[in-house]
Amino acid sequence: MLSVKSQLLGNFKSSKEYRHAFVEEKVRTQLAIQVKAIREQRGIGRPEFASLMKKAPSWVFRLEDPNQPPPTISTLLRVAEAFDTDLEISFSSFSGLLNRLERLAPESFEVPSFGEEVREGAFDRSMSHEEQAQILEELGRSSAGSSFRLYLGAQESGASRYFPMDPLTSNDGVRMRARRSTKPKRRQYLQ
Repeated sequence: MLSVKSQLLGNFKSSKEYRHAFVEEKVRTQLAIQVKAIREQRGIGRPEFASLMKKAPSWVFRLEDPNQPPPTISTLLRVAEAFDTDLEISFSSFSGLLNRLERLAPESFEVPSFGEEVREGAFDRSMSHEEQAQILEELGRSSAGSSFRLYLGAQESGASRYFPMDPLTSNDGVRMRARRSTKPKRRQYLQ
Protein backbone atom coordinates (compact mmCIF):
# COMPACT_ATOMS: atom_id res chain seq x y z
CA MET A 1 0.00 0.00 0.00
CA LEU A 2 1.41 3.36 -1.06
CA SER A 3 1.67 6.25 1.40
CA VAL A 4 -0.23 9.45 0.67
CA LYS A 5 3.12 11.12 -0.05
CA SER A 6 4.01 8.43 -2.61
CA GLN A 7 0.60 8.67 -4.25
CA LEU A 8 0.84 12.45 -4.50
CA LEU A 9 4.37 12.23 -5.88
CA GLY A 10 3.12 9.84 -8.57
CA ASN A 11 0.31 12.25 -9.43
CA PHE A 12 2.71 15.20 -9.42
CA LYS A 13 4.92 13.35 -11.90
CA SER A 14 1.95 12.75 -14.20
CA SER A 15 1.55 16.36 -15.35
CA LYS A 16 2.29 19.98 -14.69
CA GLU A 17 -1.45 20.67 -14.99
CA TYR A 18 -2.17 18.30 -12.08
CA ARG A 19 0.57 19.86 -9.92
CA HIS A 20 -0.74 23.38 -10.32
CA ALA A 21 -4.39 22.39 -9.94
CA PHE A 22 -3.35 20.73 -6.67
CA VAL A 23 -1.55 23.91 -5.56
CA GLU A 24 -4.60 26.05 -6.32
CA GLU A 25 -6.90 23.69 -4.41
CA LYS A 26 -4.43 23.49 -1.50
CA VAL A 27 -4.21 27.29 -1.24
CA ARG A 28 -8.00 27.71 -1.30
CA THR A 29 -8.57 24.95 1.25
CA GLN A 30 -5.69 25.87 3.54
CA LEU A 31 -6.68 29.53 3.74
CA ALA A 32 -10.34 28.73 4.42
CA ILE A 33 -9.51 26.14 7.08
CA GLN A 34 -6.90 28.31 8.77
CA VAL A 35 -9.11 31.41 8.96
CA LYS A 36 -11.89 29.32 10.53
CA ALA A 37 -9.46 27.54 12.89
CA ILE A 38 -7.92 30.80 14.15
CA ARG A 39 -11.33 32.44 14.49
CA GLU A 40 -12.58 29.49 16.55
CA GLN A 41 -9.30 29.34 18.53
CA ARG A 42 -9.97 32.95 19.56
CA GLY A 43 -13.59 32.13 20.44
CA ILE A 44 -14.89 34.65 17.88
CA GLY A 45 -18.22 33.90 16.19
CA ARG A 46 -18.80 34.66 12.52
CA PRO A 47 -21.02 37.70 13.22
CA GLU A 48 -18.45 39.14 15.64
CA PHE A 49 -15.61 38.54 13.16
CA ALA A 50 -17.66 40.15 10.37
CA SER A 51 -18.21 43.18 12.59
CA LEU A 52 -14.51 43.32 13.47
CA MET A 53 -13.67 43.26 9.75
CA LYS A 54 -16.48 45.78 8.96
CA LYS A 55 -18.02 43.25 6.57
CA ALA A 56 -21.32 41.41 6.25
CA PRO A 57 -21.57 37.99 7.93
CA SER A 58 -21.93 36.39 4.48
CA TRP A 59 -18.42 37.67 3.72
CA VAL A 60 -17.02 35.48 6.54
CA PHE A 61 -18.87 32.44 5.15
CA ARG A 62 -17.29 33.08 1.74
CA LEU A 63 -13.84 33.63 3.31
CA GLU A 64 -14.13 30.25 5.05
CA ASP A 65 -15.48 28.43 1.98
CA PRO A 66 -12.70 26.68 -0.01
CA ASN A 67 -14.97 26.64 -3.08
CA GLN A 68 -14.84 30.44 -3.29
CA PRO A 69 -12.00 32.28 -5.04
CA PRO A 70 -9.05 32.83 -2.70
CA PRO A 71 -8.95 36.19 -0.91
CA THR A 72 -6.69 38.95 -2.16
CA ILE A 73 -3.44 39.76 -0.42
CA SER A 74 -4.92 43.00 0.93
CA THR A 75 -7.80 40.99 2.45
CA LEU A 76 -5.35 38.53 3.99
CA LEU A 77 -3.36 41.43 5.45
CA ARG A 78 -6.54 42.82 7.06
CA VAL A 79 -7.40 39.36 8.43
CA ALA A 80 -3.85 39.01 9.84
CA GLU A 81 -4.26 42.40 11.49
CA ALA A 82 -7.61 41.37 12.98
CA PHE A 83 -6.05 38.16 14.35
CA ASP A 84 -2.86 40.06 15.35
CA THR A 85 -0.63 37.56 13.56
CA ASP A 86 2.07 37.53 10.92
CA LEU A 87 1.12 36.69 7.34
CA GLU A 88 3.57 34.69 5.28
CA ILE A 89 3.07 34.27 1.55
CA SER A 90 5.87 32.48 -0.25
CA PHE A 91 6.76 30.16 -3.09
CA SER A 92 8.17 26.75 -2.25
CA SER A 93 9.31 23.51 -3.82
CA PHE A 94 7.02 20.55 -4.39
CA SER A 95 9.25 18.38 -2.19
CA GLY A 96 8.76 20.92 0.61
CA LEU A 97 5.00 20.79 0.00
CA LEU A 98 4.95 17.00 0.32
CA ASN A 99 7.01 17.16 3.53
CA ARG A 100 4.67 19.77 5.04
CA LEU A 101 1.58 17.76 4.07
CA GLU A 102 3.05 14.70 5.74
CA ARG A 103 3.32 16.58 9.06
CA LEU A 104 -0.09 18.27 8.80
CA ALA A 105 -2.29 18.05 11.90
CA PRO A 106 -5.41 19.97 13.02
CA GLU A 107 -3.37 22.13 15.40
CA SER A 108 -1.12 23.11 12.46
CA PHE A 109 -3.73 25.69 11.50
CA GLU A 110 -3.83 27.47 14.86
CA VAL A 111 -1.65 30.55 15.38
CA PRO A 112 -1.23 32.49 18.63
CA SER A 113 -1.77 36.24 18.55
CA PHE A 114 1.08 38.57 19.40
CA GLY A 115 -0.46 39.14 22.84
CA GLU A 116 -0.64 35.40 23.50
CA GLU A 117 3.00 35.03 22.50
CA VAL A 118 3.99 37.81 24.89
CA ARG A 119 2.02 36.20 27.74
CA GLU A 120 3.62 32.82 26.98
CA GLY A 121 7.11 34.34 27.09
CA ALA A 122 7.91 33.63 23.44
CA PHE A 123 10.11 36.75 23.25
CA ASP A 124 11.73 36.55 26.69
CA ARG A 125 15.05 35.24 25.50
CA SER A 126 17.03 35.34 22.32
CA MET A 127 18.33 32.20 20.64
CA SER A 128 21.91 31.09 21.06
CA HIS A 129 23.92 30.02 18.02
CA GLU A 130 23.51 26.41 19.17
CA GLU A 131 19.70 26.81 19.22
CA GLN A 132 19.80 28.44 15.79
CA ALA A 133 21.94 25.55 14.46
CA GLN A 134 19.50 23.02 15.92
CA ILE A 135 16.53 24.75 14.27
CA LEU A 136 18.40 24.91 10.96
CA GLU A 137 19.18 21.21 11.23
CA GLU A 138 15.52 20.42 11.93
CA LEU A 139 14.42 22.56 9.00
CA GLY A 140 16.87 20.63 6.86
CA ARG A 141 16.05 20.79 3.20
CA SER A 142 12.73 22.60 3.63
CA SER A 143 12.14 25.91 1.90
CA ALA A 144 11.64 27.50 5.32
CA GLY A 145 15.23 26.57 6.13
CA SER A 146 16.68 28.74 3.40
CA SER A 147 14.50 31.68 4.48
CA PHE A 148 15.60 31.24 8.09
CA ARG A 149 19.29 31.03 7.06
CA LEU A 150 18.84 34.19 4.96
CA TYR A 151 17.24 35.98 7.92
CA LEU A 152 19.96 34.85 10.36
CA GLY A 153 22.70 35.68 7.88
CA ALA A 154 21.28 39.15 7.38
CA GLN A 155 21.17 39.72 11.13
CA GLU A 156 24.74 38.50 11.66
CA SER A 157 26.25 40.25 8.65
CA GLY A 158 24.64 43.59 9.38
CA ALA A 159 22.61 43.35 6.19
CA SER A 160 19.45 43.96 8.17
CA ARG A 161 18.76 46.88 5.86
CA TYR A 162 16.85 44.29 3.80
CA PHE A 163 14.70 43.52 6.85
CA PRO A 164 13.83 46.96 8.22
CA MET A 165 13.00 46.84 11.93
CA ASP A 166 10.63 49.78 11.50
CA PRO A 167 8.25 49.16 8.57
CA LEU A 168 7.52 52.88 8.38
CA THR A 169 11.16 53.64 7.60
CA SER A 170 12.46 52.97 4.12
CA ASN A 171 15.79 51.25 3.51
CA ASP A 172 17.48 54.64 3.16
CA GLY A 173 16.23 55.77 6.60
CA VAL A 174 13.50 58.13 5.39
CA ARG A 175 10.36 57.98 7.56
CA MET A 176 7.25 57.03 5.61
CA ARG A 177 3.62 57.62 6.50
CA ALA A 178 1.35 54.63 7.07
CA ARG A 179 -1.39 54.87 4.52
CA ARG A 180 -4.34 52.63 3.83
CA SER A 181 -6.10 53.18 0.59
CA THR A 182 -9.09 51.40 -0.85
CA LYS A 183 -7.89 52.28 -4.33
CA PRO A 184 -5.33 49.94 -5.89
CA LYS A 185 -1.99 51.63 -6.38
CA ARG A 186 0.02 51.27 -9.52
CA ARG A 187 3.15 49.43 -8.53
CA GLN A 188 6.59 50.07 -9.94
CA TYR A 189 8.74 46.98 -10.26
CA LEU A 190 12.50 46.76 -10.18
CA GLN A 191 14.06 46.11 -13.56
